[in-house]
Amino acid sequence: MTSNAPSFTNHQIQIGKIKITSRIWDTPGRDNFWIGVKPLIKIIDGALFVLDLTNKRSLESLKYRIIDSRKINENIDGIICANKCDLIEQREISKEEVKELGLQFNMKVFEISALTGENVNEAFEELFKLIIKKKYSK
Repeated sequence: MTSNAPSFTNHQIQIGKIKITSRIWDTPGRDNFWIGVKPLIKIIDGALFVLDLTNKRSLESLKYRIIDSRKINENIDGIICANKCDLIEQREISKEEVKELGLQFNMKVFEISALTGENVNEAFEELFKLIIKKKYSK
């Protein structure tokens, strides 16, 4: 049985000469959990905003999450992850819609599969690069 409550894990990665220790929060998109996540948004440096390619409603929900997150923390960096790219037959959100979402919010987009691992590491690495660039270019 999987939990629908927010959970976290610590993760270390090295990009170039910089070693990063991060705390990665997995926060369900449901509204009742979003209220509890809002205080975290104030203090984070970046986020992977994930939508479900097999659920058209997740597109609008993700737009709301990004807008709300930017109201809370205007400095937040983000990457959009379009999850379940492996479920081609069940896809409800087109590649064009995903691309437009990235353009709308000025974010890079990765089509990923949490099941197969496709592009997951690449999305995290890109997010960490954004954070490093911002922190070290001041």
